[in-house]
Amino acid sequence: MKKAFIVFILLLAFLLCSCDLLIPEISIPSFSIPETSVDASIDESVDDESVVSGDDGSKAEESVGSSTDESRSEESVGGSNDESKDEESVEPDFAGKLGSATDITDGTIIVSIFADDKTTDWNGDDGFKREMLRALGIGAKWITDSAKDFDSDAKFYYADGLQSDLVYSVKFDEDMVRYDGSMYSTQRQYVLDEIDNEGLLKKYGAKNIIYAFFFDTALDNEVNPWTIAYSKDNACDIELIDVFCRFDDLVTPPATLAHEILHCFGAHDLYYASDSIPQAFVDHCVQSGSNDIMYTVNMGDEITSVLTELAAYYVGLVDECELVNEWKLAKSEHIG
Repeated sequence: MKKAFIVFILLLAFLLCSCDLLIPEISIPSFSIPETSVDASIDESVDDESVVSGDDGSKAEESVGSSTDESRSEESVGGSNDESKDEESVEPDFAGKLGSATDITDGTIIVSIFADDKTTDWNGDDGFKREMLRALGIGAKWITDSAKDFDSDAKFYYADGLQSDLVYSVKFDEDMVRYDGSMYSTQRQYVLDEIDNEGLLKKYGAKNIIYAFFFDTALDNEVNPWTIAYSKDNACDIELIDVFCRFDDLVTPPATLAHEILHCFGAHDLYYASDSIPQAFVDHCVQSGSNDIMYTVNMGDEITSVLTELAAYYVGLVDECELVNEWKLAKSEHIG
């Protein structure tokens, strides 16, 4: 019996070998692991992270100059002259008489410049840079949305990422975190030397351009963000915002950036008396609990302040405001 079983096994093996028996292959799916950049903070697939705060939020299609942040060499500005530059600065031909930000309805580019100086250094903090760009975008979009209440279209073009032709880096050799404004000429010269102002205006189809210099200040910094803008007493052809990103234990919120952008178009501060705003009106704002964004700003992403008729008057969205005559306020520079 045992021999018969062995013979049977041998015979079966012979038959299997002699037949063309096909055993189907088992397909094992392959999983490709995407390559991860060492610096995961920069998305190499994005060519131009610039957006418009209009209705569709569409991205710009073309690129002017270099579109990646890494390709721009960090310029050192200040103490010494750069003898390697042979070309003279080209003065921008701004359309209006009120500086580089004239008519808020004509489209506005905001160029973001991350600046190191004698006392501050970004030190590669790309995450916080993005946080500041996001806050800037929220502020710009809030103005766009608020202008619609006055039947106006105020579009802003700004970077929503570091890889944009609207993002620059610079190192200044002097202390720039101060109030006196004497650094304006240094910043203005940097803008003229390093930024293709006319090219950007042409690309985005805008007529206004604002320059926001971001400084990575510490929380114990006591210098608030502020704007150097055109006024009847200050004929600045290039309007810029100095954003000291941390101050008084706070991080600069979107409402503050919206407030500073509005300064570029002629809005006045309402929380202190000036040649334009008398103390009586400041007192009125205090007593009435004004929520005008030029009087008060709030923390957080949601801006709860209001673009009032007075602010709209000063930035040229409306031609008149009863408060001006009632409180003997300065007339808007947009009114001839």
